[in-house]
Amino acid sequence: MTTDTKSNRLICGDTAGYIAVYDIRTFCTSSTLKGPTPKRLTAWHGHSSAVTGLEFVDHEAGMFLVSCSADCTIRMWNIHGHFVGTFGQDAAWVLSDRSTFKQWYQRRVRGP
Repeated sequence: MTTDTKSNRLICGDTAGYIAVYDIRTFCTSSTLKGPTPKRLTAWHGHSSAVTGLEFVDHEAGMFLVSCSADCTIRMWNIHGHFVGTFGQDAAWVLSDRSTFKQWYQRRVRGP
């Protein structure tokens, strides 16, 4: 689990390999804990096994996530769930050039 640099988004991974992004800008901002749950912005199936770590990357080309998993892969995504690539793959990617992303892997679950 991680947040973006401004704590506006919460990014979570689960034991089935899913990654979800939530809007937490107004979550628990008052003294009461009652209220709606955070809005899920997007979610996708990113790994074939449990997500074991997530890191937010604020880059000049946009907002990205690095995820690692019990499936022995480390992957990069943009904040919307578009698959950038797997660390150690043969073809290199350039964050400022979306044509180098491996977006074919993205399996979006639900969006806004």
